[in-house]
Amino acid sequence: MEVEQQIAKLVSTNRPAGAGACFLDAVSYTHHMPTSVDHLIQRGEFLTSYTPYQPKNSQGTLQYLFEFQTQIAMITGMEVASASH
Repeated sequence: MEVEQQIAKLVSTNRPAGAGACFLDAVSYTHHMPTSVDHLIQRGEFLTSYTPYQPKNSQGTLQYLFEFQTQIAMITGMEVASASH
């Protein structure tokens, strides 16, 4: 019971994340992130730049990664885009 009281005391000293500046991920401002971003970055094929070893699977993966990178480069106006993350 004493441990629980001590932990409750420690927890009460915490501030909510929105109460101050947040520098996680080198971001110092509040911004909106669409929920689709979370769903996309959790897909395994976006976690690494390596392609699957099965030829029948890797061809489709290579094609949509190429299309994705092309669209991102066109939208952002950059010369190069990476589909890894």
